[in-house]
Amino acid sequence: MLGIEPLELHFPSELGNGISRCVELTNDTDSYFAFIISPSNSSAPAYEAQPNKGIVPPRRKHSVTITLLPSPETALPHGSYKLYVLSTRVDGDCLRDEDITEDLFDEDVDKVDLNITRKSKVEKIVRHK
Repeated sequence: MLGIEPLELHFPSELGNGISRCVELTNDTDSYFAFIISPSNSSAPAYEAQPNKGIVPPRRKHSVTITLLPSPETALPHGSYKLYVLSTRVDGDCLRDEDITEDLFDEDVDKVDLNITRKSKVEKIVRHK
């Protein structure tokens, strides 16, 4: 099973040109693991994951950048959303990133929720004496 840090990503509700956060996938085993990042449902915010799929070799770490994309027609309320990180043990010697499809994750899959939290900026309250 892949370790995933952090499990929660915080984004401001005002996205501007898109804001990115990094997630680190850690493989502490002697096996190869394939992963894919997918939305939990259709109400998840528009995002881009780079890379959105790949292979993490034994005893290695792999960084994934999650970017929430601005979408003027769908202003999202504050709150939490989920992306799934799906991973499965694979034969790493014969698999390339482009071979990874949703079908690979039909059996013996670990599914981890990656929580996306949207909050407005906290404004400082200035008290005058």
